[in-house]
Amino acid sequence: MDRLNRLVAITLRLQSRRIVRAEDLAEDFGISVRTVYRDLRALEEAGLPIYAEAGKGYSLLEGYHLPPVMFTQEEAAALFLGGEFTERLTDESLRGHARSALMKIRAVLPPERKEFIERVGSATAVYIPAPQPTFAPHAHLSLIQEAIAHRTVVEIAYQSGLRERTTRAVEPLGLVYYASHWHLIAWCRLRLDVRDFRSDRIMAIRPLGESFPERHGFSIREHVVHTMREGGTTYPVRVRFTREGARFTADRYKFGFAEERVVGDWVEMLFYVPSLTWIAGWILSFAHHAEVLEPQALRDVLHQWAEALLQKYRPLVPEE
Repeated sequence: MDRLNRLVAITLRLQSRRIVRAEDLAEDFGISVRTVYRDLRALEEAGLPIYAEAGKGYSLLEGYHLPPVMFTQEEAAALFLGGEFTERLTDESLRGHARSALMKIRAVLPPERKEFIERVGSATAVYIPAPQPTFAPHAHLSLIQEAIAHRTVVEIAYQSGLRERTTRAVEPLGLVYYASHWHLIAWCRLRLDVRDFRSDRIMAIRPLGESFPERHGFSIREHVVHTMREGGTTYPVRVRFTREGARFTADRYKFGFAEERVVGDWVEMLFYVPSLTWIAGWILSFAHHAEVLEPQALRDVLHQWAEALLQKYRPLVPEE
């Protein structure tokens, strides 16, 4: 029996009995007790909750089968649904970990729970248009998470929207998802300030092996709210939609939506955006069902675009 099949068999033995002795496993599989210890350690590293009882043997954590002790049926289903969002909204570095975790959960579900999950999964679809990365896609999110958790300084090669490339050391403080992209919020040692780095513009990243102290009083949530509401590198934009047009603004959250109010026959919405031209195309798609109230700079952009469209779609003059 090869090691993989032996590990599976040991797992089944642990699940079927309350206590299993290493000596019995060694005899059953024709291996040494030392090899049994190595196999048990490998299973623990894979996530199996094994514990030893002195003088007795080994057993699995009571209630390891999912559910009822660890997860209810609904909780397990929620985790698998979360996995669908992870597939759509993260990069390959995190997708791999999510798939591995869900595979472990599925492996220990009782048959009736597996059937429930399969039925729900086959009848559920998550459609989120994948954002088009500015540059070549990279898989940095998992490494960024580790740097945040361990407070490790990293060096990043970053390319701005204008394709200006810089290399800088940063202290990762948090990850934020907004405007259809993940953003690394970090203290930049080059600019000596907290900066926002869009993850798909990070061309390379490597840990520098240096730790940085915790920034007491810094809250990633408060920082994002402050940036969005107080301006900073963002612009407040107020738009009014007809009631019919407002029905089709379900994707407004990815454009920095902050609040809305009904004013007569109109629905006014407030957005905070990093670029006026970034939201201009979306607003223009509503044609006469949307009007920018402020800022004037955005009204000017839309006016220029509308004039360009008017010129483009003038009646064609037939050739003589």
